[in-house]
Amino acid sequence: MSATTLALVAAGVAGLGTLYVKDNRREKSRRALSFEGCRGYLENERVTLEDTGYPKVTGRYHGTEVEIRLAVDTIQLRKLPVLWLMVTVQRPVPVAGVVDIMTRATNSEIFSPHNDLPAALPLPQGWPNEINIRTDDPQAAGPVLDKVADHVQAFVADNRGKEMLITRRGVRLVHRLCESDRGHYLMTRLPRFDGDQVPFETVEPLIQQAIAVAESLKDMPNDQAD
Repeated sequence: MSATTLALVAAGVAGLGTLYVKDNRREKSRRALSFEGCRGYLENERVTLEDTGYPKVTGRYHGTEVEIRLAVDTIQLRKLPVLWLMVTVQRPVPVAGVVDIMTRATNSEIFSPHNDLPAALPLPQGWPNEINIRTDDPQAAGPVLDKVADHVQAFVADNRGKEMLITRRGVRLVHRLCESDRGHYLMTRLPRFDGDQVPFETVEPLIQQAIAVAESLKDMPNDQAD
């Protein structure tokens, strides 16, 4: 290989490196603004930047503690990375254990405790076939599923509802926000999500759904939480 060719190759590599650094900086700046459309809607709003570059927003929605965050999923093989919107309402729920309701489980949901829960439950009659249910207390989970059945149906109806996690500390809903731009990911192996600017109009219905799930469980028998 001639010296001229080597010089051209070196210049090309350096140019790609410069583009990579600039693109990475732009992406970090854009990620940090993902929840700008949600600012000002929660009482006592607090915003912190996570390791992914995305912010986490916490505050109170009509008196209920809420956490809003984004999770990047790059684990799934032969699929584009997915960006998940995670909405948690933090309030006591009188349940004995953890109940996790997951759609289209792949065993690679790193954002979820689903695979760590020891017991898989049979699907209640009439529930969508793509749902998997796991718990750490099978005996106590049955009444919980009866109470939340209608909420589950509504949550998964648009095919974006991924997970409903119910614990003593509250309810978390995971919603499929968007996939990475294909061309950008194939070229750089880094995800870029053009749909990661989240308006409150997307978040608020999920907050309301999570609160409704918690409300439906507030009259569970006292021995559930023993």
